[in-house]
Amino acid sequence: QGQGQGTQRAPVAGSADARRSRFRATTSVPIYCAPSVSAYEAGVAQLVRSGDSVLEVGCQLGRTTALLANITTASGFVLGVDMHRELNGKSGKASSYRCHATPAAAGLDPSRVHLALVDPWDTLALLSAVNARAIDVLAIDVNSLLGNDLMLTALSLARQLSRVLPGLRCVLLKSRSVAKVERQLVLPEAFAAEEGPVPRAWLPRVIPAVGVKEYRAAARSWLDRHPGRQRVLEIGCHVGTSTALLAEAVQGRGGFVAGVDVSRSIVERATALHGGRAAFGVADAWDAAGLVRVWGELQATHGGDDEAGGGPTLLCLDVGGVSSAQGELDALSLVELLSRTFSETLQAVVVKSRCLKSSARTLKPVGWAQRRKARGGCGDGRAAEAAAAGAAEDAAAPIEAREVALARHLPGSEAPTRERLRDALKKRHAGVAVVVENGRKGNVASIARTAECLGISSIHLVYAPDQVVSTRGFGGMVEEVRSRWLSKLSKSATDWLEVRQHRSIAACAQALREDGYDALVATVPADGAVPLYSDGDDAAWAHRNVALLFGSEAAGLSDEALSLADVKVTVPQTGMTQSLNVAACAAIVLSEVLRKRAGREGDGDESAGLSEGEQRRLEAKLMPSEAALRMHNKATAKAALRRRQPAMHAARAGRVQCCSSGGAEEERAQRRQDDASRRAEMEGTPSSISDEDMRTLREYIGVVTEKEEKLAEMREMLRVWQASIGVQLVSPDDKILPAAWAFVALNALLAVYLAKSLLLDPFARMLTGGSGNSNGWPMV
Repeated sequence: QGQGQGTQRAPVAGSADARRSRFRATTSVPIYCAPSVSAYEAGVAQLVRSGDSVLEVGCQLGRTTALLANITTASGFVLGVDMHRELNGKSGKASSYRCHATPAAAGLDPSRVHLALVDPWDTLALLSAVNARAIDVLAIDVNSLLGNDLMLTALSLARQLSRVLPGLRCVLLKSRSVAKVERQLVLPEAFAAEEGPVPRAWLPRVIPAVGVKEYRAAARSWLDRHPGRQRVLEIGCHVGTSTALLAEAVQGRGGFVAGVDVSRSIVERATALHGGRAAFGVADAWDAAGLVRVWGELQATHGGDDEAGGGPTLLCLDVGGVSSAQGELDALSLVELLSRTFSETLQAVVVKSRCLKSSARTLKPVGWAQRRKARGGCGDGRAAEAAAAGAAEDAAAPIEAREVALARHLPGSEAPTRERLRDALKKRHAGVAVVVENGRKGNVASIARTAECLGISSIHLVYAPDQVVSTRGFGGMVEEVRSRWLSKLSKSATDWLEVRQHRSIAACAQALREDGYDALVATVPADGAVPLYSDGDDAAWAHRNVALLFGSEAAGLSDEALSLADVKVTVPQTGMTQSLNVAACAAIVLSEVLRKRAGREGDGDESAGLSEGEQRRLEAKLMPSEAALRMHNKATAKAALRRRQPAMHAARAGRVQCCSSGGAEEERAQRRQDDASRRAEMEGTPSSISDEDMRTLREYIGVVTEKEEKLAEMREMLRVWQASIGVQLVSPDDKILPAAWAFVALNALLAVYLAKSLLLDPFARMLTGGSGNSNGWPMV
């Protein structure tokens, strides 16, 4: 019937199997994505085992290759693949490509590390270089290989090589673009479990769904979690059923829903069926300019009181060619095109695509806990020593268990309740503020952390538009992104400070004068300034409402800031370097100013606290409605808990093995004695962690046991049944009700009855010759 779209093919032998194979996952090999060199080396330490055969594509015979050689040991093998190219520096130009011609020249063992100069896209040449070896791990450094980091190129190379290498266990791909896609892709069930804000770098979220039911449920779920005026565009609306359902979801919020399709007849039919609830137009998904034009026309014509010109916040894609199991690259290309077209407003993309759902399951991040471990053992042959040290730490179960117990009592580990905030505000100092001009993010975070701990309430940040380079890009960020960075780097200290940002020092000085600060004190290293530790009249400035000005380490305070300052002070230095870090300088100055304000004995000058009105204002501004649990030393708690668990499992396995093998009585006695001493040591620890504390710590740092995962799956299944039968099976606080257990038992009895009726009874009749009596049951 021609070669047009929608052609039906005649059935052939085995066509049913061929059709079913289209809907299988494209590959079962997981692809671990590393966005940077440190994460790439962390992935090597995490995924490669002793004795593995590794194929490194984009081999530079450098630090990563040396790390692979150290981890695989003498029984392993590393095959490096690189393209024919000039070595780094040979042409007189420096580059990031390979510096050595052979593994021996790079100081590697040529018997275990080989180098093949072939094009990795040439499959036959690559398989010839592999020479029928069984490859366990495939490591790909796209940037070193091709000189660029294009998402489709990197992913297609990883897919191609994973298909032609049988027995491959996993793929480690160093590609920042693919790592970004991995963060964007989120399964519908994982999206439903997400809590808290999503980082801007992960937007828009891409939610792949299979089937119309899951596709509509994912879109409705996103709309339910994002109330307000949402603008929805469905591309591939067909007859408009899904578009009409989405219009019902946003009805009453003042939002806007539109659907487009490439066929004019389909759009006319959708308009006739659902034109009263949504707007429909003709547009091609791949024509970005036409899509934007049609969206603007629909919004202007049917948008009502919605803002004209605003792009969609949610995109729903049901486009032919990307819904099957074979259109992964097309689907990613289309999602990337639409994401960039509506980048200013788009927050999520729900796409009906089996291949993207397979990609969301296949692409995995590299564990950042292993990243720190890899940093300690890479590059200089210390990987084996680092692994041995880690094994020795795992064996010290009681010590690590006490670390977990003490983690609960670390500063900042308690929940930030309103009572704690009120108590902290009562102890804060009035009349002292901190100003940082053009500071780099690490120094600003350290100053904010110190100020919050010493009881300062406000910090002012000044970033002039022409100081982006000197601040290493930190000054060029928008205020929201800069605030998120500071919260992360300062261990959440800026969450409890009033942070005000200004674009000029003059605007900052005016705001400080309006707030009652009558002394702007500049910290300078120059001679002629007032020494910080002076007393008498030279220290009178410390008793006024003072704003302390700190500049950048490279340039110091600007000339304008120095001209606006009322007092200039300096920290006396007697060393040779005469170079003091600005964060350390801020800590010294703040502590000395607070000491001076506390007053010397007998002069009656004591530091005043915040007024009741100021305390209430800061409480309302700083206290979130649902404060999340915070912990200063969260990484230590994670590491302690992670190291404790393997040791406990190993001890439990040792006990089981000892009992099952019928070992000697003295072995059992020694095991019981070790367990008793371990319990006594734990019970003697004043801060020994309880089971309830352990569960709280697990929930906070994201550790979920297998039992908890199964219970979560059971709750989701019961919620589905609950919606179907109209009987409450799960309480709002996630407790499984007794009616649920009765319902499960009833289903089990029904399954047994069906198995007996459909399987066992016919089998019994067959054994008894079809007599129909039950005398055959004893024989069964």
